[in-house]
Amino acid sequence: MRRHAMWLVPVVLAFVSACAGSSPTPGTGTLTPRASTPQTSVEVDVCALVPLGDVQPHSPFTTPLVTAESQVSPTVCLYSNWHETAVPAPDPVSITMKVESFGSHADAMTAFHNSEQDSTNLGVSPQAIAGVGDVASALPGGDEVSVQAVLGNRTIAVKLKGQWPDVSDGQKVPAGTALVKLMIARLP
Repeated sequence: MRRHAMWLVPVVLAFVSACAGSSPTPGTGTLTPRASTPQTSVEVDVCALVPLGDVQPHSPFTTPLVTAESQVSPTVCLYSNWHETAVPAPDPVSITMKVESFGSHADAMTAFHNSEQDSTNLGVSPQAIAGVGDVASALPGGDEVSVQAVLGNRTIAVKLKGQWPDVSDGQKVPAGTALVKLMIARLP
């Protein structure tokens, strides 16, 4: 009996593994793959994906944004009311947008949860945002507010900084959420 059970273990494991991404098709008795968000590793040029003119209408700031510059890599774009080569504006404001690809959805979720935990450790409570990507949250913080989401194997983040307390979390969170949705809609 033990010998017969040994060959059954790999068969059961293979079956469970094959079914993990499937669900029964009603009335057919067959398995249909579950829809999932595509995994991609294509590097995104955020400044090209969302030009300054498309960010400005969503900005909560009273000072207009005047530049869009890639930071560190094309996957990060800084929109601001100053030029890096010029004297900083008297009331600097900025919106930083970032898209990062990971090896898997699980890796992207780990990065998302680590970011939330880091904020919690600093005394900022993440606020869940429904209906954006696979999961999303806002990290309010006064002068600097972040909105982040996961879509497939990517994290999408928007950070709004400046004009606090005149521009509150209550204004920055909806603006950041709209910009995350805009990036998600445009991702290849």
